[in-house]
Amino acid sequence: MKNAKEGKSDDSSSEEDEESLKELCTVNGVKFDKLQKGSGKNVTSLEMFFSGFPKIIGMECFPSLQSLTLMGQAITELENLEHLPNLTELCVSECKLSKISGLTECKQLKRLLLYDNKISKIENISHLDQLGVLWLNNNCISEIEDLTNLSQLPCLESLSFKDPIYGPNPVALLCNYSTHLLFHLPHLRRIDSCSVENSTLKELAEATVCKKKMYYNMRVKTLQRNKSDLMCRLETEKAALQSNAKKRMRKLYSAVKDIEREVEEDPESPSFKENKNPISSVTGDKEENKTKEEDLATIAANAVMYSEKIDKCHQESCEQVNNVSESTVQRLLLELETGGNVRFEDGKPTDPWYKSCQELVLSRFCVGDYMGCGISGIKIHRITRVHNRILRMRFDNKLDEIMEREDINELTKGRSYKRLLEYLFFMWDPSLLDGNSEPIRVLEEGFRPALVYETIMNTTNFEYSFKFILFLGQLIVSKVFVGNAAPVKSDNKIKRAIYRGADSVFRTRKHENCPKRCGSTVKRTLVDSDCDCNARQCAWYVFDHVMVLPEYVVDFEYITKVKKNRFDSSSSLNRSQTAFIALTEELLLKKSKAESLELITVLNLHGNGLSRLQHVACMTSLKKLTVCFNELTRLDEISHMIFLEYLDASFNKITTLEGLKVTTVNLDDQRLGKIANMEQLVNLKWASFNNNDLTKIEASENLGLDCCVHLEELSIENNCISKFDGKNQSYTVTFFFCCFLYVTGLGKLFKLQWLSLSGNNLATLDTGVLEKLSDLKYLSVENNCLTYLRGLQPIPNLLILDLCGNPLASADQHYRLFVVYHMTSLKALDGIAVSSGTARKHQKAAKPKICLEGGLLP
Repeated sequence: MKNAKEGKSDDSSSEEDEESLKELCTVNGVKFDKLQKGSGKNVTSLEMFFSGFPKIIGMECFPSLQSLTLMGQAITELENLEHLPNLTELCVSECKLSKISGLTECKQLKRLLLYDNKISKIENISHLDQLGVLWLNNNCISEIEDLTNLSQLPCLESLSFKDPIYGPNPVALLCNYSTHLLFHLPHLRRIDSCSVENSTLKELAEATVCKKKMYYNMRVKTLQRNKSDLMCRLETEKAALQSNAKKRMRKLYSAVKDIEREVEEDPESPSFKENKNPISSVTGDKEENKTKEEDLATIAANAVMYSEKIDKCHQESCEQVNNVSESTVQRLLLELETGGNVRFEDGKPTDPWYKSCQELVLSRFCVGDYMGCGISGIKIHRITRVHNRILRMRFDNKLDEIMEREDINELTKGRSYKRLLEYLFFMWDPSLLDGNSEPIRVLEEGFRPALVYETIMNTTNFEYSFKFILFLGQLIVSKVFVGNAAPVKSDNKIKRAIYRGADSVFRTRKHENCPKRCGSTVKRTLVDSDCDCNARQCAWYVFDHVMVLPEYVVDFEYITKVKKNRFDSSSSLNRSQTAFIALTEELLLKKSKAESLELITVLNLHGNGLSRLQHVACMTSLKKLTVCFNELTRLDEISHMIFLEYLDASFNKITTLEGLKVTTVNLDDQRLGKIANMEQLVNLKWASFNNNDLTKIEASENLGLDCCVHLEELSIENNCISKFDGKNQSYTVTFFFCCFLYVTGLGKLFKLQWLSLSGNNLATLDTGVLEKLSDLKYLSVENNCLTYLRGLQPIPNLLILDLCGNPLASADQHYRLFVVYHMTSLKALDGIAVSSGTARKHQKAAKPKICLEGGLLP
């Protein structure tokens, strides 16, 4: 019976397809009867409007088709287009498409119109090298990263994401949307039906992005400087503690030895008087000395233990500083990459929202939950407010849809929907999902679908996962639309199918250990702190992850009555990774989860002890390769890979660099004494040779910088370079990092915008060189020996200046006044913004002082 039903279904489907094909032929003037005889070979254009076609069919009958237009259909997927290699224009609009696919063979496509669909991501079009027009109005694209990926289309000239007729995509409503497009796609002529051929617009966009990069680089550098200062203070404090203990031990040992000497040298010692027998006297002294030696051994062991505690405490403090610094840098980079659509605002106690959030967290803390851990309270260190326009827009749009439901209208009964909102806490297990990277992922992309968390709950014992309480913690406070909430029916698995019609499910927590609860098993005298958990506490399960909006990040510390000795643990975590002895095709396919080597585009072989890269040459589509922390000595096996765009080969044993046509090269910490054959890197844009043994970079040394015409950023920090001279070449480098070098001859970098000379021995700056750097916008000369401002004045476009760590910055109390007065273009000095009002104030204050004191100029 089943086979019969399937046969009938197939027959019915084929009949429908035939009828659809007949209608398509009729509308376009093609005789269906002659279609099988090849009459469709001469057809170059087909179109169909508002016919309700469920899918694209019959394209194999029109091999010469160049234009296909389907509007107002019920099409959900782009299919059967592999028979149209000559297709140059495709319009599938006002349909039900959810993704872009099926265009693999349409390499001649020049116009792609997919407006008014349900597409949420731009994908599978990077191979369309001839695509010039792309219209995606009124879809569901919300990620600004999708816009960046369009830079892979070299011929794209017209792009549209919003239209007054069809409406916009969510991404088109974001801040800096147009600026982002103009910067990453400078060859565009039209954006959203508006002409952008005016070069002024593109120059303005480029200048805006450049200023943003400089600003965030200044923030990151200030953060790194503060981190370095804090690390030095920790090191100093550690040395002081250990030195104090050693001094005390030295004095103690000295005192004990003094007493022993006095006893041995004094003939009137009680030991000699009380013991008439000399032998017994000696025996008593030996026993006494033995006891003293045991006491000294105990003291020495305690001293060693104390020193180990200091070391471990110092290590934990350094790890905490590093974690805070890394998370802050991640947030700053996220702000830059999203064009300011994700921002993080550090809260102050004076902010109205800070106090309300703090009180919310404290009110949910229950002392009884942590009785076994010796925790009596929590201390909040920092509260950060999250402004994510992308997630908020998604939340608001979904909320508008939900508010139209009848069951929600019955719940609200004409009142505000805000009574259905809750602020809930989210904490994560570092051993699950993305581990320590999960918080930043949640803040950027939102929470994962409920099915993901449901799978984790089914495979993980959460009580065991959270058994060990960390004394430093972080939680995300999220605004949640609980909607039609239902209580948990039983201890069974929570699934949406069980709770039909419910938006969320809650489980009330029991508080037998709370001292404020009636019937509590714990007396109030046993705890030193009162509990503020007056409100009912529940564990919530929300089915729609879109309705959970992260708004605050709270960093806190548990307060302990008697701190647990964290230094007695002798166990350690040794995470081992299985290393590849040699690369085989099977291992590569297994690691990349691809069907063949030709399909692999991204490969990470970090830390596998590899000395060769066998079979990697077969990956003809490889674009990104990571082989850091291996035993490689050469890279000639991948020198012919023309599609390779990114290569990370840091921390290897590479001695030469040959023939790599890549855009990014990272060869840090390689102990390189010389770099040759860079003339073959014609596509190079970003190069990093930090922490090596390079002594010079000259054209005469055959380095080949002349051929790197696309080079934008060069970093050679912590080397031994004394000269940077390209003879008669004018390099196009815009970002130059050369910290901890002895550098001369920067006059050839005429287009330089970013210069870092930190950590050198510069006593003066050559005015003649700086006069040539007319485009310089960022200059960092911190930690040098500058005592005067001479050399800095001729820079007309300088926006950001960093002079920390120079005698100039600490020798004069009016240092900031003088710098702002003489350099009127500055927007930031030493990591602190210079507003227009502040600049005028400083100039007025500095003017009389300059007349009286002569200023900081020699």
